[in-house]
Amino acid sequence: MTLSDSCLRTLNTNVTECSPGLFYHSPNPDLIFETLVNEELAEICHEICYKSLLELRPKIESACNTEMDAVAFLYEDKIFPPTYMVDLLLLLFNVYCYRDRVTGKLCDLQFAEWRIHRESDKPLECEDCMLGPLKIQLQAGISYNNEDASEFQEMTSSCDATGYEYSKPAPYATTLSSESWATMAKSPSTTPTP
Repeated sequence: MTLSDSCLRTLNTNVTECSPGLFYHSPNPDLIFETLVNEELAEICHEICYKSLLELRPKIESACNTEMDAVAFLYEDKIFPPTYMVDLLLLLFNVYCYRDRVTGKLCDLQFAEWRIHRESDKPLECEDCMLGPLKIQLQAGISYNNEDASEFQEMTSSCDATGYEYSKPAPYATTLSSESWATMAKSPSTTPTP
């Protein structure tokens, strides 16, 4: 598989407004987020970075609009669209930079405090720092799955939590059929991976 020149150029855009730390802490497509410390969060949680990523997304959609650009990223048996990396970085920003509704603190920092001392009798899974980032992940097509959605619904129901409604996103990735795998295996070109 190859990409068109315009698509490849746009995908290689250097987003200078974002810290390299944002890219460094990107999870793989299995979306396992690590816990960040204050210095790491201070480095990546800048609104100018978020705005730059939002502006880059339509440019990628415009530049990567040919049939040859359809398989921009491949992971296991899943094909991700050309916007995959920017969508992943936007999701990463939204999850890592999410602030607790009550305290206003970044959630990774709030969790660090709670590990030392927590006064609330509320179950941890009912805290906004648990529910808010999970909602963000579910409403982003890139990380939605039915099992997580079901667990989230059970959590919000048992917590009697409100304000965590979301619309089920359209499917994001496409699963390759065995015929597609066979065709791709015969292709002499390389496969870019996330």
